[in-house]
Amino acid sequence: MILRASLSPECFINTSQDSNISSLMVGILISLEKNCEILVDDQLIVPSITRILNSTQWPLTHRKKAKELLERIRHNKRIIRSPHVSNPSQTPCTSSDCRQIAALIENKNPDVLITPNKCHSFFLPHIKPSITELTSPTEYHFSKFHSNTQQIQQYSKAEGEVDIIWAENMIFSPIFRNAKHIKIIDRYIGRSICSLDPSVTPKLDQQYIDTLEWLCDIHQKSLIKNGKQDIGTFEIWCGVQKNHLSQKSIQDCAKLLSDWEKHMNNKGVKLKVHLKLEDHNNTMEHARYLITEQMGISIECGFALLLPDQKMSRFGKTPKKDPRLLRDFLITIVDIENIRRITSHLSRLTDISLQVS
Repeated sequence: MILRASLSPECFINTSQDSNISSLMVGILISLEKNCEILVDDQLIVPSITRILNSTQWPLTHRKKAKELLERIRHNKRIIRSPHVSNPSQTPCTSSDCRQIAALIENKNPDVLITPNKCHSFFLPHIKPSITELTSPTEYHFSKFHSNTQQIQQYSKAEGEVDIIWAENMIFSPIFRNAKHIKIIDRYIGRSICSLDPSVTPKLDQQYIDTLEWLCDIHQKSLIKNGKQDIGTFEIWCGVQKNHLSQKSIQDCAKLLSDWEKHMNNKGVKLKVHLKLEDHNNTMEHARYLITEQMGISIECGFALLLPDQKMSRFGKTPKKDPRLLRDFLITIVDIENIRRITSHLSRLTDISLQVS
């Protein structure tokens, strides 16, 4: 649900002070801000864009808007920096920016490269057409990439329609690719543990365990960069309702979550579970979320995504041999302001300690 773009500083050059050119680029930045990362080197490309925007080539209103958009993309950690190539291969183009972008796309294979038409013949030998689409500012809004940015803002699938391989490749791996810190927010993870019947032994539903451990595994794989394991965190925020449960039931829930947290930490996952106390006046939201430094998504069915064995057989699948199927779901991108509101609301709820004696 998050795509990668590479953007040539040449696109921002507007020597004729044509407002159509600057308007096109502002429109492209608005599109990229929604669910894209911009790949750059760590020395040259961003300063080149900034230098052009600080010149008098752009109308003032367009210049101000472009700077605001780039700052928001940067603030949301969507400008992804790669090491600067000191001596990129010699090419027909004399622009150092172009040579850096050529080296960048050969190593990172972005989903799109946006560059003026005059530069296309230079970049063609450096891209893999099956992976990277080549487009220009004037053609961007007609590109396949732009259509994809619209289509992948929401996924709706019926039960058994897709499996974990599809979900990992299309949704979670792209989201986790440059994310170090993951937050899962689902009040029902905690609520599902406890029963109003005191004779029922509390337990964490296996569907939650399977789904959460699967997501932890994807995150762990995404933290491996250049053969080394980066440090990341995986947090789960859930709740229990004090009006409906005894103190013992709440403590049993905390103990169970604490044991599972320790089990995951022993497996090498830096997992932290937060249990919130809910009452009639203060509850966690019904909606369930996955939030990273770059973006957030809502998952309508919550985090019991994987079908149990008995439902796998209904689709003619063997649980031990076939990839696990997913239940029906609706996944939607959440805007940044909503993410701030969600996390702010969580901070106002009472914490229940998992340090149970």
